[in-house]
This record gives sequence, C-alpha cells and structure tokens, in this order.
Amino acid sequence: MAGIANLTIDQGSNFTYDLEVTNADGTDYDLTGFTMVGKLAKGYATTYPRTVFSCTVDNPTEGVVTVSLTADQTKALSPGRWVFDVVATHTDSTVTRLLEGIAVVTPSVVKAF
Repeated sequence: MAGIANLTIDQGSNFTYDLEVTNADGTDYDLTGFTMVGKLAKGYATTYPRTVFSCTVDNPTEGVVTVSLTADQTKALSPGRWVFDVVATHTDSTVTRLLEGIAVVTPSVVKAF
C-alpha cells in the first residue's frame, strides 16, 4: 500500500521532498533495480499529467527517493489543489506505487523572472 502525503508547493520556487521508503519492520527498503516516476495532475480522471517530478536515488540501499520540481515547473502550475503519485518500476516489471496524495500549489505575488 502506498504512503499518503499532503504536499505544499510554492509557485515559482524550487520544490524538493525526500521520500523515505521502508520495509514493514522499519528498515531501509533497497531500491536497487528500480526506476521512479512521479506525476502531478489536476484530477484523478486527467488523462495526462500536468508535470512530471524529477525522481532521483543517490544511494539505492538507503531507500530515499528525492522528488523535485524546478522553479520554472512550479511557476507554470496554477494555484490550487492537485493530485500526485510516485511509482517505482523494477527491472522485473513489478510496479509499486510508493506515495500518493494531494499537493496544494500556493500562489506567488512576485513571479520569478
């Protein structure tokens, strides 16, 4: 079962979230052999994502996925409620949803240039 999180994304700013993936016993989940993708959409029925998160794993055995958006990506998002998920696909084709939830994009008064 996927973890659930509510995220706040500031429009026009860089966004980073460290997703810690653990086994049932609390130990780090080994992410070796997995590729990650995270998508953000205006609603669950949307047929295409509005933007795609960058998902990086610096050390697969530590079980941490860094999910991020650039300032340009967040600037292009309209303020309001969004939905997202982060999915891991193993080399053996096993697909696992790691995280899902609501992301609220807060408006920026001063737009980044």
